[in-house]
Amino acid sequence: MTATVKKTSDVSELIYAYGEVLQACMQSPRMAWDQVSSGKDHIQAIAKASVKMCPKAPFIAELQRIADGIPPAAMDDGKYVVGKTIQAGTYQVQLPDGASGVNDCYWERTDATGGTIENDFITFAPQGPSVTVYDGEGFVSQSCGTWKKIG
Repeated sequence: MTATVKKTSDVSELIYAYGEVLQACMQSPRMAWDQVSSGKDHIQAIAKASVKMCPKAPFIAELQRIADGIPPAAMDDGKYVVGKTIQAGTYQVQLPDGASGVNDCYWERTDATGGTIENDFITFAPQGPSVTVYDGEGFVSQSCGTWKKIG
């Protein structure tokens, strides 16, 4: 693989890019450095450079996933497109330490036009709710916490 370097007379651009790569080597992508508004291609390029530059980085598996363009297998509350911003599969809410269950959690699967496929408002789930999502669907989570792919 050959990297293309933009020719520039502004050395600060190159220093900034080097700094981004080093930051990615040291900081978990879950801390949102991969969610910045600079675009997926830019983030993927940073991850690819970080994998090569820091093969023993503490978050190398996450960096490799981003470099390969694979969506995450975990998500927090929010709105997602399955196959683009999260992986298809079965997810379950992860209980926080010491919690006896999940309270007042709402989740929804939607079709490509926004129509509801399935939804639920969980008043209490001792083990946390689980849901299976498929490529092309939307997924919404409110007040549920962190979902982790289990299958």
